[in-house]
Amino acid sequence: ADEYRVVGLLGRGGMGAVYHVEHLPTGKPLALKVLSSLGSQGRARERFELEARIGAQVHSEHLVDVVAAGFAGPDEVPWLAMELLQGADLRMIAKRHGRVPRGMVREVFY
Repeated sequence: ADEYRVVGLLGRGGMGAVYHVEHLPTGKPLALKVLSSLGSQGRARERFELEARIGAQVHSEHLVDVVAAGFAGPDEVPWLAMELLQGADLRMIAKRHGRVPRGMVREVFY
């Protein structure tokens, strides 16, 4: 995780936080997801590693690309580096438009 410089916090959730970061060797902007509620030992660690591998191999316009993953620090905190998407999340759209129009929901989910 020493290869990334945190630019800002994108959001927090029940499983951790997502940061806007810069990959220092390339200068590429990325999203870095740091998981707090996932144990790094045993079965949870295996599931995390499998998810990271699959995420890095599946390429689709409907999925975010995983570019790197690992465990950082003495507590081995799990993290995923992913492509940084531009735009608004559904909560922001709902705040802006009130009830989200059916056509917009269809565009997001289909």
